[in-house]
Amino acid sequence: MTATRLPIIIPGIEVYLLPLDGTGRDAERRAVDTLAATVLGSAILHRPDGSPYVAADPSRAVSVSHGASVALLAVGSATPIGIDIESSLRHKQLARVARKFVAEADELSALSLLHLWTAKEAVYKAMGMPGLGLTAITVGASGHATAAGRRLKVAWQPCGTDALIALAAVQP
Repeated sequence: MTATRLPIIIPGIEVYLLPLDGTGRDAERRAVDTLAATVLGSAILHRPDGSPYVAADPSRAVSVSHGASVALLAVGSATPIGIDIESSLRHKQLARVARKFVAEADELSALSLLHLWTAKEAVYKAMGMPGLGLTAITVGASGHATAAGRRLKVAWQPCGTDALIALAAVQP
């Protein structure tokens, strides 16, 4: 299988998708390894906190996600980024746990729970702050988010007919 570059959703960040060949963690790891080798010519390693980095260029911004039978790789220059993908089939589960991630300042009237969840997961990854609570992240329908006093840009993109991708980038 070959990697597909997705249309730009935040300028300066490239997003690549690779369908999983199989199921489970091994298939996810193989897909991420293939994306890294194909796109970056380098392996992706993980810091002690779990955040990914490019072995050949640790200063390069990178984020990975997998779900909905695909793996994603987001690559930027130096601005911290985060990416997430979730299946729309998780709507009932998200409704059950909404109180754990919906903040009062979120624009829930304009965003679905799926939009809000994927955005918060992407922002969490971009912030790189273990322990940051999802209710401490606020998301607006215009694609702006805040977390720990920082502003972030968020963009969403459908993936197939039953999944949603969110990409977040910390603003300078």
